Amino acid sequence: MPEDAGPFGEFIASVLAGEEPAWTRIRFMVLGEVRTLDLLGRPVAGTDGRPWALQIVARDLTPQMRSRRRLVEKQAETEQLRQQAAAEHHVAAVLREALLPTYTEGLAELGLTAAAAYLPAEPDAAVGGDWYKCRPLPSGQALIAIGDASGHGLDAVARMAQQRHAMAGLAQTGAGPGEVATWLNDLLSGEPASSTATMVVGHLATDRILRWACAGHPAPLLLRGGEAFALPAGHRGPLLGALAGHTYEAADFPLESGDVLLLYTDGVVERRDRDITDGINALTRSLTACRRCSPQQVVDRLAEEYVRAAHDDDACLLAVQVD
Repeated sequence: MPEDAGPFGEFIASVLAGEEPAWTRIRFMVLGEVRTLDLLGRPVAGTDGRPWALQIVARDLTPQMRSRRRLVEKQAETEQLRQQAAAEHHVAAVLREALLPTYTEGLAELGLTAAAAYLPAEPDAAVGGDWYKCRPLPSGQALIAIGDASGHGLDAVARMAQQRHAMAGLAQTGAGPGEVATWLNDLLSGEPASSTATMVVGHLATDRILRWACAGHPAPLLLRGGEAFALPAGHRGPLLGALAGHTYEAADFPLESGDVLLLYTDGVVERRDRDITDGINALTRSLTACRRCSPQQVVDRLAEEYVRAAHDDDACLLAVQVD
């Protein structure tokens, strides 16, 4: 290489001068590839003591240098990916806190205790298309809702945020659960780039009557005494965004003091190797084992089971107890 001509000349001069050891590292261009050689030389002296020849041993270091470059590049790439993953995890965690806030303490005034959890399928993930909402309404009722926007990644996060905030805004108008689901379905059906979603939305008044609507979502489970069962869902409607103009119905279910209502997304019960009905039955049995547990204890136990099992989708849990 032209820039190594000077060091090579100095190497030859040091060999002729008899300096020990005479060593250098020189790069050569061979058939379009840069090769790196270590050169070790010594003079061959004549009878008069003057060098008449040079002996040079060359060791080709190109494979080692190539491996070293790859190692350095891989280390730099790994560090870049680590920093990127750390940044994405931080951003996702902030998004989760902003988009999936904890249940409000105002529910205690309505005689309710709630607990919720977001369960990412990947440990480093923080937010996806699943969401929940539980808060008092100006009407004196409690809004209890859970949903799942289809898809994954940032697109699902964007749709989740849109649907969750739209649902909360519609509920603030005083509309009933059926109207909220109907209007949200019209909103999703009118968006060309929108996709389908599922949702359960309900109002719970001080008379302990749960009025709820369902759009293609698993029915809530109820833990009453020592038994858990799914609420009757004969009024269930299609997925949001699947059938424009559909009118969703609402049904009433009376709750009792001590009841624990569990809302969940399908990631809790869906597995590749089993039918979703089997998953719901397993969740029902797990909820039955949570008798005399607080909502937080219910959520914690079910979250532990979710983490231990093989799962492919994010999930949400929302447990509400009637005090």
